[in-house]
Amino acid sequence: MDDVLEQLENAATAQLLSVKSEDRKRAEEKILQFRSCSEPYEICTAILTRSNNDCLLYEAGRCLSHAVVREWNSVFASSFESVDDCKALQLLTFILEWSQSRGFECGPAARQRILSAAGALVKRASAAHAEKVAAAWRSTKIDGNVSHTPSLVFQILATPPDDPGPPCWLLIKLIEHIEELIQPLTQSDLSGINNDQEPILKRGLLGLFILSALLDEFSYSEDSAQLNMPLEAHVFLRARFQDYELVRLFKNLLCLANQLLVCWSSLDCSALSQGQSEVVFRVISCLDMITGWDFLPRELIRFHVSLLRRSDEEARFRPSAKWNDTIGSDAFPRTSLLFIKLHTWVRVSDLLGARTLSCLVRFSSMSGPLIYPNSSSACINNNSSYHNGISSSYYNEIQSLGSPCTMHYLILIENLNCWLGKEIPMKDSIKLSFESLTDQMPAICSEISNRIADSRLIPSLTLENLLPYELSILSEFIFNLMLNSSRAWEPVERVLSLPKVSSQESLSSEICQSLFHIGLISLWVMDKFFAVLSSLLIQCIRVQTECSTEDDNGQLAHEAVERLFNCWSDLLDLIPSSLSEQARSQKNHNLTAIDSTDDDNSPLPLTTGQVQNSDQLAQKMKKLLGLLRNSNSSRQSQLFQFYLASKMAQPVGLRRTCSHDNNEEIDLELNEDDMTSSEDSLFAVGSCGLSTPEESITTLVRLLNERVTQLIQLQNCESLKSIDLFEDIHWLLLISGHFLVSGPASLTSVLRMGSPWDTQFSIPHQILYLGSDNTVDVVNSRRLIFMSIAQCPDMNSRWPPDNLPYTHIPSLIILLCSLFRLLWLQVAYGIGSAQLVTDNFWLMTRLAATYFCHNVVDRDTLMSNISRSPIMTILQADSDRPLPAHQGVFLSNKTYNGENQILEKKENPLPESCDNINRVCIQGLLMCVRLALNKWSHEPQALSSLTRLLNVLSMHSPNSSSDLACSAWYDICTIVAGPQASEHTWPNLSTDSLIPLVEACLCGSWSIDKKNLSSSALVQQQHHSNEEVSDSLLLQLIREIREQVLRILNVLTNDASFSSLQDSTTISMLVNCTAVLRGVARAIGSIASNSNSSTDLVSLVWNGLLGPFLSHSANYLVLKCHNYSEALQSLFSLFSDVAESCLIYLVSLPSSLSELSSVSLLNNDSTVVQSSLEINKANRNDCVTPCASGPFLNWTVVLCKHYTKNTQGKLNFEATAEDDQIQELQLLLNLLNRVLYHEFELRLSGAVFLSQVDNELVIQPDSINSQDSTFSAIPTVDAAVIGLGHLLPLITESNLTIPELCQAFYSLASYACELRPQGLIRLTDNQLSSFGRLLRFGIFGVEFNQSNHIKSSSTSRSSSCSAGCVDNSVIQQCLDIIISLTDHFLEIRSRSRSRHVEELQNAIRLINVIGLNTQFLSDLFTLLTKESYSVNLEASFSSALLNLIHLSPEAYSNLVYQWINNCEDPIIQTRLSDAFKHLGNYCNNNNDNNNTDTIQSDQQLIKDQTIQNNLYIKCFNENKPTRSTRSDFQHYFHLFVTEMRSFICFG
Repeated sequence: MDDVLEQLENAATAQLLSVKSEDRKRAEEKILQFRSCSEPYEICTAILTRSNNDCLLYEAGRCLSHAVVREWNSVFASSFESVDDCKALQLLTFILEWSQSRGFECGPAARQRILSAAGALVKRASAAHAEKVAAAWRSTKIDGNVSHTPSLVFQILATPPDDPGPPCWLLIKLIEHIEELIQPLTQSDLSGINNDQEPILKRGLLGLFILSALLDEFSYSEDSAQLNMPLEAHVFLRARFQDYELVRLFKNLLCLANQLLVCWSSLDCSALSQGQSEVVFRVISCLDMITGWDFLPRELIRFHVSLLRRSDEEARFRPSAKWNDTIGSDAFPRTSLLFIKLHTWVRVSDLLGARTLSCLVRFSSMSGPLIYPNSSSACINNNSSYHNGISSSYYNEIQSLGSPCTMHYLILIENLNCWLGKEIPMKDSIKLSFESLTDQMPAICSEISNRIADSRLIPSLTLENLLPYELSILSEFIFNLMLNSSRAWEPVERVLSLPKVSSQESLSSEICQSLFHIGLISLWVMDKFFAVLSSLLIQCIRVQTECSTEDDNGQLAHEAVERLFNCWSDLLDLIPSSLSEQARSQKNHNLTAIDSTDDDNSPLPLTTGQVQNSDQLAQKMKKLLGLLRNSNSSRQSQLFQFYLASKMAQPVGLRRTCSHDNNEEIDLELNEDDMTSSEDSLFAVGSCGLSTPEESITTLVRLLNERVTQLIQLQNCESLKSIDLFEDIHWLLLISGHFLVSGPASLTSVLRMGSPWDTQFSIPHQILYLGSDNTVDVVNSRRLIFMSIAQCPDMNSRWPPDNLPYTHIPSLIILLCSLFRLLWLQVAYGIGSAQLVTDNFWLMTRLAATYFCHNVVDRDTLMSNISRSPIMTILQADSDRPLPAHQGVFLSNKTYNGENQILEKKENPLPESCDNINRVCIQGLLMCVRLALNKWSHEPQALSSLTRLLNVLSMHSPNSSSDLACSAWYDICTIVAGPQASEHTWPNLSTDSLIPLVEACLCGSWSIDKKNLSSSALVQQQHHSNEEVSDSLLLQLIREIREQVLRILNVLTNDASFSSLQDSTTISMLVNCTAVLRGVARAIGSIASNSNSSTDLVSLVWNGLLGPFLSHSANYLVLKCHNYSEALQSLFSLFSDVAESCLIYLVSLPSSLSELSSVSLLNNDSTVVQSSLEINKANRNDCVTPCASGPFLNWTVVLCKHYTKNTQGKLNFEATAEDDQIQELQLLLNLLNRVLYHEFELRLSGAVFLSQVDNELVIQPDSINSQDSTFSAIPTVDAAVIGLGHLLPLITESNLTIPELCQAFYSLASYACELRPQGLIRLTDNQLSSFGRLLRFGIFGVEFNQSNHIKSSSTSRSSSCSAGCVDNSVIQQCLDIIISLTDHFLEIRSRSRSRHVEELQNAIRLINVIGLNTQFLSDLFTLLTKESYSVNLEASFSSALLNLIHLSPEAYSNLVYQWINNCEDPIIQTRLSDAFKHLGNYCNNNNDNNNTDTIQSDQQLIKDQTIQNNLYIKCFNENKPTRSTRSDFQHYFHLFVTEMRSFICFG
C-alpha cells in the first residue's frame, strides 16, 4: 500500500510540475489507471488519511465519485437496506469524519471534490430508492386497472407525481448532519467572534461546504454522477427532492442569512475576516443555486425529450405549493425583504452582489402554482374578462389584494420603489390628488405596509451610488416586471369595468369600495414605479456618459439604458385606457398638446343606486389615470432633454470631449452601429420628445443650427473640435429621425414598389396636428422650404434668412429647413464626414417616405385628415394643374463631365413657383442625390444611403410623372445608364450600389412615362427610332444599357481576354455588366407587378437584352470564366434575380428564340428590339408556340451541367478556393429554389414547354432549330430536379456542414418532393443513390452506424447515434422528403390496377435506390434513444414512420420481434412489447373490449411469433394512410415516445 501511495503521489506531482512531456504522459496514464480501477475504496481511504498532496486528494475524490455510481449495484446495493451493515453509510461516515478532522488542511478544490463524492453517493442511493418507488407506482397502476382494457395511458407518468414516495434515509441522514453543523450559527450571537465561538464558525462553514457539494450533485451542474438509470426514476428522484428536501434546506439558509444580517450587518462587508467572508459567500452561493433550480416541468414529455443537464438558458424559478411557507403570498414580503437587505450589505463585492441581485431577478420571472393556482387559473389567464364583465362570485375573496399573481408583482414593485425611491421627491399631480382623498389615504398606507412592503424596514439605496454591474441586473429585473405589469394593473381594470358589471349584476357598495380601494393601491404603487424608473434611467444615462463605450462599465450601462427604455415604452402602452374607442380616436385627431387630462366627458347614465355609485368610482379612477399620464408626460420631457444632453459634448452637454495623443491619428468616422445598437433608446426618446413637441423642436433647431455654423467654420480643420461636432450632429440626426417619424431604424419596408400595406412608418399625431389651433403663415413657410432645398445661398450667408417673418412659421418647418440646409451643404460643399452624410440621407429617406410620399401605416386616415394638419397643408399643392410628363430630353445628347453647370452654380434650377412645395422637396432631394454622386460616391455607406432615398422617391412619389421630371433626374439617369456610364460610372461603384441604382432609375423613368407607355406607343417609337421625336426615357435607358452591354460582350468574346489570369479588368467589366442587368431584371419585375399591360415591355427587355445575354452566359461565359469565382457568382446571381423577378411574366410571353437565333445580342443589329416586338405581336394568339420561360429553364439546366463539368475534379490551390465553391453552389441552389417558388404560378398560367431531343432537355441552343426537336410539356419541377441532379456530385457531406449550403440544399429537395415527387424519376441511379446518402446524412449525421438499434438498459447512452452538425430544421425537411416519396409510392401501389406498369416500376425504383427500406425504418426508430428528442418534429416523424411501416408491415413486425428478443432485461422486454403492441393497435384501442382474453405472459407471447406479429401490425396495411389515421397514430406515437424514453433512455 505504501508503494502504491508513493507512486500515485509522484504521478500527481509530475502531472503538474514535470517539464518533460514523456514524464507528464506517464503520470497521466498512472492517474487514469487509478481512476478506472475497480473498488478503489481502500486505496482512496488511505490517500485521504495519509496524503497531503492536494492534487492526489482531488483525484481520490474524483475516483470515489465515479466508483460509487459505477459500482452501486455490485458493492452497495445489497447492504443498503441494513442500516447496521450498510457499506454506503460507512463510506459516507468516513468522508464526513475526514472533513471534520482534515477538511481544512487541504486546498479548497480538493476538499470540495472529496465532499462531492459524498453528494454522489447520497444521490446514487436516492436514485436507487426512487427507482423502487417508481416500480411500485407502476405496479400499483397496472394492478388497479387489470380489469380494464390495457392502455398505454394508464402506465405513463405524464405529470410529476403528487406523492413522490418516502424519503431516502441516507439523504435525510446527510441533511441532518448539515443542519447539526450550521444550527449553532443560527442560534449564537456572532456579533463578536472570540476564541470560544471560532469552532462554531468553523463547523458551520464545514456544513456549508457539504451543502454546496450536495446541491451541485442534485442540480446536475456536475458531470461526476452518471447514474445510468431510466428517466422515469429521475422524475421521482427530482420530484421528491425539489418539494421536500430542497424546501427544508432553503428554510435553513434563510434563517442563517437572517442571523448573519442581524449580527454582521453593522460591519462593512469588506472588513469581515476570512472565515466570515467564506461563510457569507457559501450562504449566498447556495441561495443562488436554489433560486436557479431546474424544476420539473408541468408536462413530463418535456423532461423525457430533453437533455438531463441544464441548458445554457437560465432555468425559471417554478416552486410548487410545498414552498408556500417561504415564497407564498403571505411569506414572500419577508423573503424579498431579506434578499434586499442581504444585497444592500454585500453589494460592494460584485461577486456576491451579482448573485443576490440575480435571486431577485428570478423572483420576478417566477411561475408555478404559487402564482397561478389552478383554482383561479380561469380568472388569471383570461385578461379579457375584466373588460367583458366579471362575475360577482369572484368577489367572495375580495378581502385579499387580488390574485396571487397580482399580489406577487405588487410586492416586488413596491419593494423596488421603497428600496431605490426613498430619495426621489414625489411632488407630481397624482400624489396631490391622492392626498386629497383623506378618507382613503390612511387605509392605503396601512394596507401597503402590512401586506405589500413596509418602507420603514427596507434599507435605502440612492441611485447615485449604484454600481455599473447593478444597473445591468436591475434593468433585467425591471424588464421582467414590465412583462408582467398587466397583472399589477388588474385591480385598476376591475374598477374601470364596474359600470358594465353593475348593469348586469347587483354589487354591494362594500364590494365596490373594496375594489376601488385595491385599485388605488395598485395605481399608487405603479405611479411610484414610473418615478423610480425614470430616475433610474437618468442615472444609467449619466453612468454611460461618464464611461467609455469600450469599457466594461460603459457596456453594462449601455445595456441597461437600452433595456430600460424598452421597458419605459412598453409600460406606457400597458397603462389601462380611460377613454372609449371613439373618444380615443377623436382625441388622437384633435390632440394639440399633452396638457389635458384623459377625462372622459361622456354623460353619466340616468340611473341611481349601486350603478351610479360604481360609475362614480370608475370616473374617479379615470381622472387619476389622466393625472398619471400627465405626470409621465413631464417625466418623458425630462428624459428627452437629459438624453439629448448626454449626447452633446461639454460644456453644452455631458459627453466628454475627445482627447488624443499628439502622435495618434485622428479618426473622423463615427460608430456606424449606433443606429442599431441604440435603436431601443432612440425610439423611446423620440416618443418622449413628443410629450412636449414644441419645446423639443425648439431645442433641436437651436442645437442643430449652432453646430452647423461651427461646422462651416471648421470645415477645413481636422481637429478634435471637428470630431466633437461630428459626434453632436450624428446624434442630433438620429434623434430627429426617430422624433419626426415613428418606426424602426431599418428602412427595408419602404424599399419595395407597390402599396404601403407593409410599411412600418408613420407620422406621430403630435407632429401631424402640431399648431392646428394657431395661425400658420403658409406662404412664408413655403418660401423658407423653397430657399432651403431649392435656392440655397452661399454657405457663409446667414441662416435663417433675415428677409422672412418667422412669427407664424411653425417650428417644425424651421427644423425641416435646417435639416435640408445641412444636407445641401454636405452634398454641395463636402462638409462633415461620410457618416454624417449617411445619417442625413437616412433621415431624409424617412421624411420622404412619410411626409412627401405618404407611405405610412394608415394612409387612408392620413389623407382624409390632411387638411387639418398644418405641416401637410404647407406641403400639399394649391392647384392640380397638369404638367407635361416628359420634355423630350435625350440621354445621347448629355455627356458626363463630372461637374456640370448645375454643380458650378451650387443651386437647384427649380421653377420659382411654390404652388406645390411637396414637388419642390422631392426634386430638391433628387438634386442632393445628384450632387452626392459626385462628392460622396467613393464612400460605400453614403452611396448606400442615397440609393435608398432614390429608391423611395422613384417608387413612392405621389405624382411621379411631374415630381420626378426634372433635370436632376435626367442627370442621375445619365450618370447611371448614359452613353459613358460603362467607362466612368460602373467601374467606380460597388455591385451592391450599382444594382439598386439601376433599378431606381428604370422604375422612376417608367413612373414618369407610364401613362404614355402602351403597346402601340412602344411599336410606334421603335419604328421611328432614328427620328428626332420625343422618346420614352425608359426605352432610352434600355437602349443605352443594351449598347454598352454589347460593347462589353464584344470584348469578352475575344479569347485573348481570358488567356491571362492576371487580367482583372475583363472580369470587372463582366461583373459590372451583370450587376447592371440584375438591376434591370429587378426593375422589370417591379414594373410588371404594378402595370396592367407589361407584356410588350417584358418582351422588349427579354428578347432584346436579357434572353440573349443569359443564353450566351450559359453556353459560353460559364465555360470561359470557370477559373474566376467572382464572375461565376455574378452570373449565377443574375440568373437568380431573373428567376425571382421575371420568370412568372415569361410564362405569358411567347418564346421568339427560334426566330431570333440569328439575331443575337452580339450582332449589334439596331432592329432587335423592333423584331422582338413584332414577333411578340405575331405569336400572342399562338397557343402552340412555347413560352419564354422554357428557354430560361433550359439555360438554367445548361448552367448547372457546365458548372459541374468544369468544377468536378478540378484542382485549385488558392486559399479561398473551397469557400468560393461553397458560395457558388449556394447561389445555384438558391437559383433552383427560386425557380420552384414560381412553380404554382407557372402551372396556373399554363403548361411550361421545354424543348426535348431524344427525351432529354436541350443543353445546346443549336438543337432548337433541329428538325428532330419536339416540344412537350415538362413541369418546372422536373427542370429544377435535373439541375439538382447535375450538382449532386459536388454536394458532399463535408460541404453540408456549412449551415447556409445545408439549408439551401434540403429546402430545395423537400420543396421539389412536395410539389412533384415523381420528378426524381428523371435522375439516374447514381444520382438517386447520392441523394439517398445525403438524405441519411441530413437525419442521422456523420457518425451514424447502421448497426445501432434500440438498446437495452445496460447499453450506454453514448453508443446511440450522433446527429453531428444536423439541426432540427434539416431533420424536418428530410422527414418531409420521406413522407412525399412514400406517399407517392403508396398511392401508386394502391391503384396499381388502374395505373401503368411503368409508373409502378418507376416508383419502386425510387424507393429502392434511395434506400427507404426496413433498415432505414430501424435507423429512424433509433433516434428515439438519443440524448435529446425534439417534440416539434413529432408530427413529421410519426408520419414518416407510419408510411415506412405501410411499405412493408411484415418486415416491420419481424423487426419489432427482433428488438424484443434482443432485450436482456425481462422487465424492459415486457414494457417494450406492451409499447409496440399498443402502437400497433392504435386504430381500435379505444373500442376493443375483448382484449382481456389476450392478456397473458409476454414470455409466452414472444414464443408464438405469429400471434405476436399480428398484435404489432393489427392496424397497419399496404395502403396509403388517411388523414384521420395519421392523426390517431400521431396521438398514440406521442404516448409511445414518452413511454419508451422513460425506460429506454438513461442518465
